[in-house]
Order: sequence, then structure tokens, then C-alpha cells
Amino acid sequence: MHLLMLVMLGAFTALIIYLGRKWEGTPKSRALDWTLAIVAVVFWTIDHGRWMLPGSFDPSVALPIHICNLAGLCVPIVLLTRIRAFRALLYFWGIGLSTQSIITPDLVIGPATFGFWMYWINHTIVIGVPIYDVVARGYRPTWRDYGWVTLIGIGYLAIIIPLDIRLHANYGYVGDAMTKQTSIVDYLGKWPLRIVWIFLLGQLAMALLMLPWEVARVLVGSASADRLLIAHGKK
Repeated sequence: MHLLMLVMLGAFTALIIYLGRKWEGTPKSRALDWTLAIVAVVFWTIDHGRWMLPGSFDPSVALPIHICNLAGLCVPIVLLTRIRAFRALLYFWGIGLSTQSIITPDLVIGPATFGFWMYWINHTIVIGVPIYDVVARGYRPTWRDYGWVTLIGIGYLAIIIPLDIRLHANYGYVGDAMTKQTSIVDYLGKWPLRIVWIFLLGQLAMALLMLPWEVARVLVGSASADRLLIAHGKK
């Protein structure tokens, strides 16, 4: 079932990339962005709204303030406005951090439950849309974007850690609690020291997302230099 859900994520991402590139520069491209934005809002609202209902609300687990939840809020903004700050957040938080949630899903429920599908649909959107933004819509991250997201991440921790302590919660997975399923957090030592490792590993994951772009820029720069030398008869 885990593999099937990963295939679903891949198929969704491949489909929207295909349509985005096929319809690039046409009214259909804008319609696709609007459709994806509406779908993202609907599923985000359904998933998190159900936890706010009387009888279901528990502030230690119900608040939509995990990284993937906040990345989900960035999705419609990115699709409809292309504001760079939100594109950067969605790229680094969606691909760089939220992928941990599909490698080791924090689930104890199966496909016969509504929550199972909400979990996977929302994570598919949060991870698939930033890939679509890169491949079909031309977003290219920079180290300035990386720095911006790092500052936001530090601010997030400054707010979420005291909140976790106050609520005895585990938002951002930096609280004094373990996930329901085995994950990388289990191997990072005791709290609060593991918060340092979580932050550093998150920074490393986001830095690795910069690597292909740095390699590409070096290659493009070398090719441009070669063309310049050839044009001047020096090579």
C-alpha cells in the first residue's frame, strides 16, 4: 500500500507537469493553476477542518502547524501569484522536508479510513506542486531563497518549541515525544538535543536541493565562456 501511494504521487506529479508544459503560454495553463489551487484548498480545508469540530479538537494534535501543513497553505499562493518568497518556502519545505512524511508515514490507520486518504492526498499535493513549479513553471531556487527559508525555519522553531512544551505536543517533530511509527527522529538521540540534529539535517536536505542548480550554473557558465573564446578566435 505504501508503494501504491508513492506511485499515486508520482503519477499525479507527472500528469500536471505534462499538462503544464503542453499548455505553456496558453489560457489552459492558467486554468490548470487555478484548478490545482482550488483542489489544494478544498482538501487542506477538509483534512484540517475535521479536527476543529466539537468532540474532535485536541490542541496537542489538531492545529495545522506542522511544516507540511504550512507548506500546504503556500500551494494556492504559489499557483496563483508566483510570489518568490512562497515559491521558495514550498520548494524547500515541500520537497526538502515534507518528503520525510512519505518515506516514513506517521500513520497508524489503513486505507479503509478517511484520514489515510487525506494524509496521502495532501502530501501528494505539497510535494507534487513544487516539482511542477520547477519543471513546468520555471522556478529556479537561489542561495538567497535558501537563506530566506532558513530564517523562516528559525522563526518557526522559536515559536513551535515553546508551544510544544506548553501543550505537551510534537508539532514540527521537535517536541518531547516520538512519532507513532519509526522514523529518522528515533535515531537522533534524546530531547532536547535531537532538536539540533533535526535542524541541521533539515538544512542539509535543503542544501542538497541547491546542488543540481549549482552544477547547472557552473556548466552553463563554462559553456558560455567557451562560446565567448570561440567567438574571439582564442579556442
